[in-house]
Amino acid sequence: MDITSTVLKLRSDPLLLGDYNAYRALCSRRISKLRRSLYGKSTSRSRKYVVKAAVTPENLAENPKYAHLLVYSAERAWAFAMYMKSDSGNSGLSGPTRSHIITRFHKAYKYATQLLSLLQDPESKAGQNDILEARAYADSIAGSVAFEKKQWEKALTHLSTARIIYLALSSVVRGDTFKDILSSNIDPAVRYSSYQLRLPRNQDIDTTSRQHFPKDDEKLLSAVKELDADILNEPEEVQAAEGTTVNAGTSTKPAAVRSITWRTRTAPVEDADVSIALGNVVAAEKNLESYLVEHKGDSGKSRADHFDEILAAWQESADVIKKIKDDALNDGASTDDERIQALQIIYTYVNYNLISWRIRRNSTMATGVWDDKKEKDGAGAVAGFKEEVALWDAILQDLEQATELPGVAADEEFGSELEMKKHYYLALKCSAIAASHANIGNRLNALALYHRASESIKAAVGLASQIGNSSNDAFSIPSDKLSILSIELKANTQRYHALAEMDRLTQQSATLAQKLAFKKPLIESLASYPEGGIDFSNLIDFPPKVKPIPVKPIFFDIAWNYVEYPGMEKEAELVTSAPSATQPMDVDSAEREQGDEQATPQRKGWFGWGR
Repeated sequence: MDITSTVLKLRSDPLLLGDYNAYRALCSRRISKLRRSLYGKSTSRSRKYVVKAAVTPENLAENPKYAHLLVYSAERAWAFAMYMKSDSGNSGLSGPTRSHIITRFHKAYKYATQLLSLLQDPESKAGQNDILEARAYADSIAGSVAFEKKQWEKALTHLSTARIIYLALSSVVRGDTFKDILSSNIDPAVRYSSYQLRLPRNQDIDTTSRQHFPKDDEKLLSAVKELDADILNEPEEVQAAEGTTVNAGTSTKPAAVRSITWRTRTAPVEDADVSIALGNVVAAEKNLESYLVEHKGDSGKSRADHFDEILAAWQESADVIKKIKDDALNDGASTDDERIQALQIIYTYVNYNLISWRIRRNSTMATGVWDDKKEKDGAGAVAGFKEEVALWDAILQDLEQATELPGVAADEEFGSELEMKKHYYLALKCSAIAASHANIGNRLNALALYHRASESIKAAVGLASQIGNSSNDAFSIPSDKLSILSIELKANTQRYHALAEMDRLTQQSATLAQKLAFKKPLIESLASYPEGGIDFSNLIDFPPKVKPIPVKPIFFDIAWNYVEYPGMEKEAELVTSAPSATQPMDVDSAEREQGDEQATPQRKGWFGWGR
């Protein structure tokens, strides 16, 4: 029949704006349209009012929309009552108006009970879940009637019945339909009725519903237990985790926390919302621990992804406590009040655990990053180093935030423990940065960072010896972890000290060899680019040294005419037989000599160039 989902769909859009009159008009249109489709258009125009045909069990077996006709009618009456209630505003309700509102709620209850009786008839062929939905819907409206009449015990009984039925249905039906109707209508009314009846404030809403459920109705009781056998079982109080007392029975639902103990202080959990939120934390913590035990071989990143549930549970608890504490202070409560003091302890406890689990998640993820870096090189390794350093830095920021929590500054031992953890994670951060420098061959920077990491871990070991056993939180650091990291960092420091010294000696030898090697002066190497920079100490040799230079042999041209070459014997004879300069020469001999000179080849050019 989909009674609950039909109601939620009807109420979703108009009630988003808080316009109950529009919702009433919507229901009227739906009724008119549905009647025309089920019964056909009315042909009678003589009478103003026509008696509507009653819905029978056979109609429900034939078409489930007949059930929607009764749901729309009930919702129209409910919307009219809510419209009159909201229209009164802050002026208050007068007697006639309140009576009218109660009448409208009662009319809605009549339609709901009519639907329930029809579904219980075997002729309707309705399933057990449909009957339970109709019973829960009728009880929720009956609770509204008693609520307006200020009959708190009766209202709580009807509302608790509806709540238990919806919880049982939600365990077998997928989706959030039943959870939505609980959070929007029923749960606030149950809490207000409990407040009016002066029930204990530390009693959660589940316990209240179980106590006020009509267990004498055996038929309803058996139907509910058929869906969830443990829904009405009262849990037994056990110690679920260190410092936390919870209710944990056979039911799979989260138990309610009764008190917390942290740093030798015990605070009772009086508010039901805080109790339920902390119960969700205990359940989420158990789920995570069981997963981590079963999946030890998984990668760090895959294991870190499963921390979201526990972190969300702690964050929800912190938000709930902060809201309750702020509301109490705004109402004029003093900070010296015992309730405010208890809320302050719980607030610090919850926030510190939130930080602790966040640190554990980041530490697990950093371990996964370290494992991935072993299989990567180049750009992948550089990105891995950056991610690891960012995770260690986030942990250090979380620790700084933990030192600022209320009450931490006054606890010297706890402050020393946080300082020890800061030194430990600072050593891991420096170690990761040192490994990144070593990866690119910068051994001197790696040595400096490993030395700083060693100093940090020494300080952490010293503080750990003074503190003794640290608190058993989500990221407690055992002494063997400190010892292993100290030995590892000491070994890396010595290793890179030796490597840096070897680099220094190698560089010193290369510099000395470079100085001893012959280098050309700058004036002789102007054609080549000085890649290593200009050496101004060797610009030019002064005083200049005597050395051979490549030149043309000039003496060869000067002595050309005095060198005897093969084939020049005749020319030499002519030279020797020539008359001396003291003897007079006649004209004929002079002309002959001039002709011989013209016959002799001439050598042109400077120093014989151009031959």
